[in-house]
Amino acid sequence: MEKWSYIGLLLICLFLCLGGDVAADGVGSEKPLISKHASASEGLINRGRELYNRQCIGCHGEKGNGDGVGAYLLKPHPRDFSLGEFKIVSTINHIPSFEDLFNTISHGMPGTSMPPWSHFSENDLTALVHYVRQLAMDGKVSRIMAKSKKKTLEKARATAERKLTPKEKITLPEKIPLSMESIAHGRKLYVAQCAGCHGLTGKGDGMEDLRDNAGFPIDPRDFTGGVFKGGSGDDEIAYRIVAGMPATPMPSFTELNGEELWSLVYYIKSIANPIAQRLVEQKRKEVRVKRVSNGADFTVDSEIWKQAEPSYLALLPLWWHRDAVNGVYVQLVHDGARLAVRMVWEDETKDDNVLDQTAFSDGAAVQFSPSTEPPFFAMGYEHDPVNIWNWKAWREPEALKIADLQTVQVNMPYDLYPDGRSPDENVLFETSVDVANPVSLTSQTSSVEDLNAGGFGSLTSQEEGAQNVNGKAVWKDGFWEVIFIRDLASKDNGDIIFTPGSEISAAFAVWDGENGERNGQKAVTIWHKLIIYY
Repeated sequence: MEKWSYIGLLLICLFLCLGGDVAADGVGSEKPLISKHASASEGLINRGRELYNRQCIGCHGEKGNGDGVGAYLLKPHPRDFSLGEFKIVSTINHIPSFEDLFNTISHGMPGTSMPPWSHFSENDLTALVHYVRQLAMDGKVSRIMAKSKKKTLEKARATAERKLTPKEKITLPEKIPLSMESIAHGRKLYVAQCAGCHGLTGKGDGMEDLRDNAGFPIDPRDFTGGVFKGGSGDDEIAYRIVAGMPATPMPSFTELNGEELWSLVYYIKSIANPIAQRLVEQKRKEVRVKRVSNGADFTVDSEIWKQAEPSYLALLPLWWHRDAVNGVYVQLVHDGARLAVRMVWEDETKDDNVLDQTAFSDGAAVQFSPSTEPPFFAMGYEHDPVNIWNWKAWREPEALKIADLQTVQVNMPYDLYPDGRSPDENVLFETSVDVANPVSLTSQTSSVEDLNAGGFGSLTSQEEGAQNVNGKAVWKDGFWEVIFIRDLASKDNGDIIFTPGSEISAAFAVWDGENGERNGQKAVTIWHKLIIYY
């Protein structure tokens, strides 16, 4: 067994002996947040539409077809509600109940780009559930009408209503005691039923080229990683096994008896990292920006960081892969004149050379919004823009010193490439430098770029005179430490203003170049609240 097999088994036994569950604190809770349907009034539907258009449309699209402007950047692909199939279900006909949708929207889908919206009120979450169900109904009606030209709209609606009405909840069999025998039995069942896709060791490395119902590639879950989309509680894993995951290659195993089902659940949990679900679960936090002494030293090794409270923020991968960065520690302080942000995360490789076409740089970013109700956390909107500080490892001075093809490919033969180039020769050999492309310049004043955005495709670098964010980073012993520094005040258009006593929304992002992350392929946080102290 892998090392998590023994650790997971010991922790499971400990929690069961104590009469609790690994998810007892509400992380992956097996209890629905609410137990009955609320009436879908016109006002509730309108509120759901308002929330959807502000926070969900960028991924799921205007009509819920999974075709939002940012959908191409996401893996797994956003759900197409018009298909009427949802992954997280607990009913006998595999149509999600009100509670299934409510909990999915509230908790998100750990290990994917679907964030939690648990900071919404219960009324807002209820409104979103009803609006998503309406989108699914409208989409199903359209598909029925397109498929059968003879059906009237009324008959199509009746058919869609029948197909999308959830039936009773699956009744799970009574649990059997956890024992070495039950785990061993689960292992045998796993090898026979699950290893073909999830791999013999549970790493999700079995069958290749799996696709969802829309034809998009989908990866089997890596059980050893310990992150489960529908929650990591015993009952939640059991529901995924019995009900399957509609719209994916994960089938339902309704033929398992109680002993087989719980033995399989116990085995899966025994090989899983028991704390991973907690580490990746997104929760909106309040981050304190402490006031420190005037003229404070904000360098990487400064003692000032011992005074700043660290906050661990979970990251969600927009393009999921097994080695994605799961979280980042952030600290913020100000000295009355300047604000500094420190980010620290684990990264086994230092990627700051981007001269190879298949090489990508490590990076990090902080995104700010002055809005009390911040926009969609990916680039904001045209009417609600954001300010972004973007650091790239290749822009660090020591990386720029080797930013030349001949330095990397020492013995590469060449014909016209001159050793001592004049500015005029740059036109031939370094066209991007000649036109002052900021990405190609080797004389950078800072490794941080000051940017603005107002929606997907609108990311714009501020003019050279407005690049007022300084930065410095150090990679050591498998960890990046990045510092961003800027004055509290700024006259530049689009810059965020930091005022002691105020609150500002901030989100963070990390790129891992070793895993090919670049542009929209990154790991991000949801919005968090910065409280700037006097």
